[in-house]
Formats: sequence, structure tokens, C-alpha cells
Amino acid sequence: MSIDAYVDGLTEPGRSVVEAIRRTLLAAAPDVVEDIKYGMPVFRIGSDYLFYLGGWKKHAAIYPVARHFACEAEIAPFRSGKDTMKFVYNRDVPHDLIVRLVAERLVELNA
Repeated sequence: MSIDAYVDGLTEPGRSVVEAIRRTLLAAAPDVVEDIKYGMPVFRIGSDYLFYLGGWKKHAAIYPVARHFACEAEIAPFRSGKDTMKFVYNRDVPHDLIVRLVAERLVELNA
């Protein structure tokens, strides 16, 4: 399965939200490689994963989002479970926050 097939298999509004998050991740990390692992999109830098992205019935989510990010106070309202950021479809997705998470994760991977 490809990422395009994964996204195309979602219903609206999930398809649009997941595609928008995908574009944000790709813009924030142009060297990322897209793949499918565990049945969902994964964005990798080399052999390391940046984030997984899932589209569900009522929300999209990125995983894992550890609790050590500098912007944890901004992440907190989107927390769902231990390391998940959940974006309910009827609310705006904080794309600027996702860009900052990607930047922090890239620094972490290059450390």
C-alpha cells in the first residue's frame, strides 16, 4: 500500500485533514521518506522515524509525540494517551505547532 492509497481510502473530512498534515510534515522536513508501517504512513529520516500519521473515523493523529518537547504546554490540549497528538476533524489543526515539533524532532535525530 502507498501513502496515496492510504489517504485515498479515507472518507471526508479525514482525507483532507490527513493530506494537509502530510503536506505540513513534508514541507517541514523535505528530506523525509514516506513509507507505510503498521498499516499507516510513517515519515522517516534514514532508518529513524520522524512521526507516524493515522486517519481515523473522527480524528487524525501523529505518533509518537514524547513529553520532552519545548512546546509541551501547546501540545497538551491535543494529547491523547501517552505519546499521541489527536486532531479532531471539526477543529483547526495547529500546522505551525506541527512544524515546530518536526524541527525539534530533526534536532533530536541529528544529535
